[in-house]
Amino acid sequence: MKNPDIELIKKWLDKPESVSQEELERTAAAADAADAAAAAAAAAVVVAAFRAVAADADVVAAFRAVASRAASRAKHWVERYEELTQ
Repeated sequence: MKNPDIELIKKWLDKPESVSQEELERTAAAADAADAAAAAAAAAVVVAAFRAVAADADVVAAFRAVASRAASRAKHWVERYEELTQ
């Protein structure tokens, strides 16, 4: 079963301009809300991935180095999520 939040992060990693800032923020807020209710490690990893992207998404257009760092952090959390859920 695919996690739509992780799929959105993967989409952003492949093509950042294909995901809007509003979409990232909305999904990050939803992930934060879900995190408050969930105790599972996978939920915490999803939230961490969105925080990594959302924290740097505004800066992406102006600073490619920051975008690279954000992508690296997001990739790390996606891989961690996949390790935990397999």
